[in-house]
Amino acid sequence: MSGFTTNELLYPLTKGDSPGHPFRGNQYQAVGNISPEVAKFITDKANAFYKAGGTIEHLKPGVTELSNGRSLYAEMERLQNAPRGAKASDGRDYIASAIYSTLKSEYVVGTFFATDKDGNIVGALDYNKNGHIGMLGSTGDPQGIATALEVEMARQAVKDGTGVNSEATYDSETFHRSIGRTVTPDPSDLSKSEWTPEETKAIANLPVGPEHAK
Repeated sequence: MSGFTTNELLYPLTKGDSPGHPFRGNQYQAVGNISPEVAKFITDKANAFYKAGGTIEHLKPGVTELSNGRSLYAEMERLQNAPRGAKASDGRDYIASAIYSTLKSEYVVGTFFATDKDGNIVGALDYNKNGHIGMLGSTGDPQGIATALEVEMARQAVKDGTGVNSEATYDSETFHRSIGRTVTPDPSDLSKSEWTPEETKAIANLPVGPEHAK
């Protein structure tokens, strides 16, 4: 599930280019739910993360450390032992679960890890086949972690030729809608959340990353 209770959203798309083409100033046409407002929110939020010195890297299952040498085991323990009751407790638990799945190669094809300027893991998103997100967690500091992870997932899905889908809890539906997802209510506690392949391409081509966050 995508465990978020925060409102994180998207950057402007206007006219002049074909849907899904790279963003060029104001030369972009809305694609599905990816409106100018949604795109602006995503771009602003995600680039805030990079501007704060954040980085994201992609790990395959079974890898035990980040490129900066940090042990995933040590990071999982740090997150699990963080003081309880803090606002980010749930987010840290989701991150720890994603780390565990990555270490044990359970149900995941890959995991994106977000680290802060000091190299600490502050967010994680794991996924399996067909662009399905399993766990998505963030400490909320710095801002924009979840959105930056979602953009990287979109870029991965484009490579894999899929859209992106996940489940949304009741208290995270606002976040999902804010990033342009179609949220379909379900009788259970979880709703279906989806970007079509075309929407996924539009997200993947937004000007997001360290080179855009100066």
